[in-house]
Amino acid sequence: AQQRATDAIRFGIEMDRAGYNIFVLGPTGSHRHALVERLAKDLALEKGAPDDWCYINNFKDPERPAALRLPPGKGAEFRGAVHALIDEIRVSIPATFDGDEYRGQLKALEQETQAEVEEQWQSLNDLAASEDIGVMQTPAGYVLAPLVEGKVIDDKEFEKLPEERRKSIEDTIERLSEELQARIEQMPRLRKQHREKVRALNREVAAHAVGVSLEQLKIDYADLPAVLSYLDAVEKDIISNADEFRRTETPALPFISGDSTALLASYEVNLVVSNEDAETAPVVYEPNPNHPNLMGKIEHRSEMGALLTDFRMIRSGALLQANGGYLVLDIHRVLGRPFVWEALKQALFTRKVRIESVADTLGDTSTTSLQPEPIPLDIKILLIGERWLYYLLSEYDSEFRELFKVAAD
Repeated sequence: AQQRATDAIRFGIEMDRAGYNIFVLGPTGSHRHALVERLAKDLALEKGAPDDWCYINNFKDPERPAALRLPPGKGAEFRGAVHALIDEIRVSIPATFDGDEYRGQLKALEQETQAEVEEQWQSLNDLAASEDIGVMQTPAGYVLAPLVEGKVIDDKEFEKLPEERRKSIEDTIERLSEELQARIEQMPRLRKQHREKVRALNREVAAHAVGVSLEQLKIDYADLPAVLSYLDAVEKDIISNADEFRRTETPALPFISGDSTALLASYEVNLVVSNEDAETAPVVYEPNPNHPNLMGKIEHRSEMGALLTDFRMIRSGALLQANGGYLVLDIHRVLGRPFVWEALKQALFTRKVRIESVADTLGDTSTTSLQPEPIPLDIKILLIGERWLYYLLSEYDSEFRELFKVAAD
């Protein structure tokens, strides 16, 4: 019987097809766990370590974090490299904006705008002077006044002029007033153009600083298109938020303001599965298979009385820790925890791990939550339990035999 059970378990483990998960039947004390784990570990030696998995910020839709696959052991390395990149950028961007070259470019833009403004007023002054009208600046704004022999005349002198001359001056002033108003209305447009030029310069300067910092990282991960795509998204986001990086006066210290802290955190890498030291496929036994321990969870933090979360607070469960290998579970414990059996079957049918809270599963949540991208599941489940549970499930759960096609008695 022991040999038949061993052969059945080995057959189930080696059968690389969906549904060939294994149910090991037998009474307590029949060394079921030791046998199952020994066989799984023997076969795990042949498979090699599976990939690492990270969750990263989805800059277009932060409530739907993206999953990023990396070769085994590369996850921790990539997380460290991105952390170092952000530390470097926190210093390099403020330093670049504080440099003489940037200040010179900014000054040139200001002089260019000032020259445009002066040209506007000079052309109006010249036009008005050619018609014996002066443009005067007063605390209330600009006014137009008649000139006689190059000097402004007051109301008394104006009244002494012949009526025909007065009428001509009034017509000229009215016409020039429209011109003056047009120039005044152009000033906000010129200021807006100046701000847009400064923003474009800032983007260009930030892009250069970020590009230099990212150059080596892109070379290091050139053979991983998904990583390069993520680094491109990081680059765009840092450039668009360059002003936030400039605001820190002490770049060697953590940001003080909450917004800046959140900005920095948005570039972090959340390593949820690391096979850094693994040489074989994982064999995991989960003694307490409740929903968070098995499926993973999304943690929350309390802020101003509200519960908040983000991609950094996603935690993996036993399914992901055993992904690419073998997961051993006691069926009576699985069935004894709320919502776990249905969640496990769903993961096996879809061949994906979807991390969500039980409240989200039931559609009963009022807190800020996330919908992390599901991670592909390639796993063999070995359930251990007594015979009566096997026959009970066979009889009353129509999906059971479809997922657990191998029985080892």
